[in-house]
Amino acid sequence: MCKTWFVITQSQMRAIVKDLSDRDRRFAKLISTKPLCTIGQNQNPVSHFESLVESVVSQQLAVKAADVIYGRVKALANGRVTPARIAAISEVEMRQAGLSAGKFKTIQGLAHASESEQINFKKLHEIESDQEIFDQLNSLWGIGPWTVDMFMMFQLR
Repeated sequence: MCKTWFVITQSQMRAIVKDLSDRDRRFAKLISTKPLCTIGQNQNPVSHFESLVESVVSQQLAVKAADVIYGRVKALANGRVTPARIAAISEVEMRQAGLSAGKFKTIQGLAHASESEQINFKKLHEIESDQEIFDQLNSLWGIGPWTVDMFMMFQLR
């Protein structure tokens, strides 16, 4: 997978444009007259952690049901799905939101892997090897090949 073309945020695109402009003044002049390229940008970016949480919540559910349950989980996290906020939610609260025991365990495992620095979710997109990403994520309970493949295709592009 070639990750060098995919830009997650507009600030990353600005950094690439600056680098290109610094390398070639003629190109810099052209760049300065055009808006930033949006090819490959995720218009509603979420963190890699949040993307995986949402993926786990939605597995084997109808889209409508998954959206409702994910909305409840996000509300329990006070609107921001971060490892610390997810780790602070009890199993009872998650189960009342509609998660199964297995999904709760998987999501808590994601939070623990982040907080213990077993996996650096913020830098997964910097790993060049698909196999390394696969191995890291697949090592977590409840994260299987399908989840990892979907994450790499839709989050990491």
